[in-house]
This record gives sequence, structure tokens and C-alpha cells, in this order.
Amino acid sequence: MSPQDFRYSNDKNLFDLYLQNPKVIQIKEKIKNLVSGYGMSHTRNLYAHSVQLQPEIYPDIFKSLNETCKALGFKETIKVFINQSPFLNGYCFRDASGSPIMGLHSALVEKFTGDELKFVMGHELGHLMFEHSELPMPIIAQFRDPKGETLLKIESIIELFVWSRAAEISADRAGYAAIGNLEASVNALFKLSSGLSRQITLEQAKKYLTQIDAFQFTPSSSQAALDPQNKSLDCFQSHPFSPLRIQSLFLFDEFYNGKIKKEDCDHAVSEYLGVMKPKYLSLDDPGSKLLKYFLGYAGYALMHIDSKNENVEQEFLASLIGKDSIDDISFEKEDFVQKRVEVLIADIIEKCSSHQIMNMLLHLCLLVNVDGEHTQEETQLLQSYFVRLGSSEQACVSFLASIRNSLD
Repeated sequence: MSPQDFRYSNDKNLFDLYLQNPKVIQIKEKIKNLVSGYGMSHTRNLYAHSVQLQPEIYPDIFKSLNETCKALGFKETIKVFINQSPFLNGYCFRDASGSPIMGLHSALVEKFTGDELKFVMGHELGHLMFEHSELPMPIIAQFRDPKGETLLKIESIIELFVWSRAAEISADRAGYAAIGNLEASVNALFKLSSGLSRQITLEQAKKYLTQIDAFQFTPSSSQAALDPQNKSLDCFQSHPFSPLRIQSLFLFDEFYNGKIKKEDCDHAVSEYLGVMKPKYLSLDDPGSKLLKYFLGYAGYALMHIDSKNENVEQEFLASLIGKDSIDDISFEKEDFVQKRVEVLIADIIEKCSSHQIMNMLLHLCLLVNVDGEHTQEETQLLQSYFVRLGSSEQACVSFLASIRNSLD
């Protein structure tokens, strides 16, 4: 199986799209003009302060490199440097002449087993083989003109970060393909995430994946500005969260061993990575506004079922949609609130995606569970919202149970 056969489809599609984007081409040219005078300084610095991998120096690592290149069909001559660093990391680039260069941090070489190191080298070779450096992220997304304005629309910037995360998935697959060993691949990513040198089993890794539920059930505030410089937002992360990368490897292992089709594997990966896309609380499009209005009005109705914890619930709801929105709703009569909910349900079904709707329903579940408990009447009203918005009563029960488990 060649690397192009297992490349993540979302990586390939978005890469081809933005490589031809006129604004991206313009930014790349500006970046090229800015750095054109540096020549071979980066490579020269590696020769001065790092150890170049050679057959006579660390022959075992040199042998692993050759085996990794052969496994992936990488035929170019690549120079590898080991530089002193306490951080677990690797990187690759092409120098001014186009020759491939790979760098490995010393801590990584010391802590990783042979196969784990091959995974990292395969990952970096994947970036080279898929030509990911043609879209240098996050530099493109963060590039600003002399007035400090971004040259790309926010929608394009968000999608470029989606591509950047997709590119990491393709590179992880190359790392796996270099060794064909799920456990070593998972351990490599786990060590990169935790900084620990100890091994974990695949069963322990599956336990680690429960953190995916935990961060899904911990929503961000609406106060975070939708700006590519804002590192606190999931959508402006260049790499997928570590549990998502490991979950994606489990799925790829099933495809690699013929248990599922590639399109099914890619679709499942996209569903997992979808949790890092901007949520409706951070957006200002018509559909997002409808969902925020519904969260406010439905949340207000739920809070008034049990007034015992109303202040705590009101504070939580205000953190999601803003205090001014809460104050506006609180002046409305109860029958108006109910009528507004009815109108919003019809509009939401027509204009919002199921993923957006489920994200909003999750926030309602968090609202009633903010104090660690919820009444039967609250559950019944919540279930009615789930059903009327195209979901089910069982989904509501599952959401509430998952929230309770993640908060324990």
C-alpha cells in the first residue's frame, strides 16, 4: 500500500483546494520575499550545533532510518540531525536547494524504543511525501498586512487549520505504516503527549481515550474572540488533541488490516476531529444565532422548574451566551418564552445541522447538571427538546450519564 493510498482524504482535498487559492498564493509569495535572504542559515546552524546521523555515528538509528524510508518508498537522500533538547519532538523541512532535512530532539531519541522512533521518522517522512510544507501553517493563517489585517477571510483561516490537523493525521498514518505496529504507534503518541517514558498497553490507551468525552462535555465560553491569534480556541490549533490522534490510529489500524473501508475510516476520523471545529457559541451566522437564542430561552424555562439552584444555573448560562442575553430573557413573561421556544424549534430544524443541534443540546444537559443533580421534571422537558429537534429520549439520558461520569 502506497502512502497516497492511505492519505486522509480531508487532507488531500483541502490541500489541493488551498494550494490553488489566489490569496494563499499571494501570502506564500510575500513569505518567500521575507525569508529569501536567509539562504542556508538554518541548515548551517544544524551542522554547527547538532549531530548529523551517519553509519559510523549511531549505526542502529541510521539502520532504522533506512528501514523506515524503504517501508514508505521514500527514495530521496535525507539528512537527519539530532539536536540537544529536553522536549520530545521531531521536525522536517526542505532547505533552500530543496533537499529534505529531518531533525530529532535528543530526549526523543533517548526515551523512545526502536519502533517508536521509526514511527516519528515515518511521521516526518509523511509530511515530506505529502508535500505539506507547500502550505506552511500556521504562518499562512496568521500572516497580516502592514495595517495588521489578515489577508484571508475568517472562514478560510478556520478551514486551513482544519487542513493542518488533517495533515497530521496523514503523517501519523505514515508513521504507523512504517512499522505496522499499533501498540508502538500509540505509545509514541502517548509519550509525546505525556512526556513519560513508560509503556502503556492498548487497553490502557483505550482508557485514556475517555478524555475525548471529558473535553466534549467541557464547553468554551462565548467570550473567546474568533481570532487566529487566540490559542485558547480549539479551531485554531494546528495539531489534533492527543486523544483524537490516538483514536484515529485505532481506526486506521482497522482499515490497514482490512476490517473497514477507507471511506468509513476517514468518515469516522472526521467525526472525531469535528469536536475541534468552531462551535455555534463563537460564531455569528444566522444558524448560530438561532441556537444561542434557543439555549437562552430553553435554558430559562429549565431553570424555573427548580428554583433551588437557579443562581448557579443562571451564572453558567450567562458564561455561555453572555449576561446581557440572560437579562433580556428574564424580563419576558413565561408564556412568551414558551412561544419563542416553539418558533425557534421550527427554524432550527430548517437551518441548522444535526451536529450543531447536538452541541447545543449538550449545553442544555450541562445546564441542568451544573450542580451535580437534575430533577425528573427537568429531564422530561429536556427529553422533549431532544425529540422535537430530531434526536431521542435515549440520547438525552446518555448525554446526562456521560456528563455525570466525566464530572465524577
